[in-house]
Formats: sequence, C-alpha cells, structure tokens
Amino acid sequence: MSTQRMSLMTLPVDDLSDAIDFYERAAGWEIQMRFGDDIAFVQMNGFVAALWSRRSWEAEGLDFDPPGYTSFAINFSRPPEVDAAATKWAAAGGAVVKQPGMAYWGGYSSYVRDPWGNLIEFAVNDVLEITEDGRTILRGV
Repeated sequence: MSTQRMSLMTLPVDDLSDAIDFYERAAGWEIQMRFGDDIAFVQMNGFVAALWSRRSWEAEGLDFDPPGYTSFAINFSRPPEVDAAATKWAAAGGAVVKQPGMAYWGGYSSYVRDPWGNLIEFAVNDVLEITEDGRTILRGV
C-alpha cells in the first residue's frame, strides 16, 4: 500500500465548540463525528480534517507541545471563488491576512487565519486541476 497520500489533517484549537461554530460559518464544514470536547472530524474529498483541542493533545502524553498552528491551502478553479471564500471567512470573524490578488508565482491567492492561529491559503494555481468531485490533481501527470 502506498504511503503517498494524506489521511488526516489536524488543526489545533483552544476551544472545540467555538472552532466547530467558526468552521461551519467560515468554510461550510459539516462535522460528521465528535468526541466530547476533544476532537471533531470532517470528511473531506479523499481525507479527513480534524479540529483537535490543544488540551487533548497534551493528554496524549507527548514530550513536546502541540504545534502553534497548521498551514495548508484550499484551491479553487477561478479567482472569484477565492474572493468569495475570503469574504465569507471575514464575515465569520476570521482574519484576512493577505487580500485576494495576483501572486508572485503567477497564480491568484489570499491568506486567512483562524482565531487559533491556523493559516490557510485560498488559491488558484494553474498547475492544479479541481475535478468535478472536488479532488485536486496535478495537470499533465
């Protein structure tokens, strides 16, 4: 079995209920499974995202602190989709740390931050194709 895949992406948060409310409003996420105040899961297109309480991370007994934040991208097919996502994010109370616009690498992007410090890029990248079922694939591969 190939290990070249993403199975689970975890976003550390301080308050799980607040994080669920925020991500439902800001990104339209639908929580499919929740375990108390510890962790909640969202089925994505080919992997699972989790909102994980930092307090629960500490209960894992690891000898290091949870990451300060996570960073990832959500890609779109057209710039107006990036604009709309950033607008919705801001309306939900998230920070837009880079307004949507042309990027130095030729694409179009915006950066947003959630209330727990996680950084997300909304982007259109010409080397990526978004399929009808929402998967992201490299063009020409």
